[in-house]
Amino acid sequence: FLSNGKWITATIEGKVLSRVELPEASSDRQVSNYSTFPSNPISKIGNKYLVSDLPYVLKESMLGYENWLIKFDPKTSTQEYVKFKYPDYYSGFMDDSVFGQYSQSYNADKNEILISFPATDSILVISENSQKWISAAPKEKMNFLRGTTEERGEYIVFLPNHTSSMHALVHYDPISKKTLRHSIVIPNNKLTKEEGKSPLIKLLVLDENYQKEAEVILPDQLGGFSTPKGYYMNIGYTRTEDEV
Repeated sequence: FLSNGKWITATIEGKVLSRVELPEASSDRQVSNYSTFPSNPISKIGNKYLVSDLPYVLKESMLGYENWLIKFDPKTSTQEYVKFKYPDYYSGFMDDSVFGQYSQSYNADKNEILISFPATDSILVISENSQKWISAAPKEKMNFLRGTTEERGEYIVFLPNHTSSMHALVHYDPISKKTLRHSIVIPNNKLTKEEGKSPLIKLLVLDENYQKEAEVILPDQLGGFSTPKGYYMNIGYTRTEDEV
């Protein structure tokens, strides 16, 4: 698991076996944020592990940055980068704490990495020698609304727009060979309900060739995991334990 920029190996009882420093950020990145949040699992590819570097918020200098994913070998502390860029139009989503964070998943059957950007209807598919975009949007139009920032004394407070649409989790299910994507068309919160809007959150299901075959309406933005008996969704309230 990851902790404070370190790759930590432990027993299942919690005894730490080793702590290895993950690579430091380059000057154009400034500070790395190696994280599995919100939906960026660690995947094993050969002898290396796929680890995400997630920006807290996007800055203009980051639009030209490419080294967002590393394939890390903890035995030798060496890495190689999986390179991709945010689309240019993300210059319209600077300083927003929601639209800076992508989601990724690994398709081991095709040796491809899937990247879901929060304000992009298509999914980026990265293979060894190429990159391509695949369509993965719900029938309804998504309305991406940038948040604002506000100075409060010594601090800068990020205020995302809680009525905005957003694409979230992307997950490749190796058992069914389906690709799943969360699309939050209308968030389930007090603000949208006060505006008279009914929440609409969908799970998009793509077949093994990345063609959309279903759109399933969900009660909320839910996590899940695959099993031989099907894909299980967590029906708890994922953002707080105040509601279940």
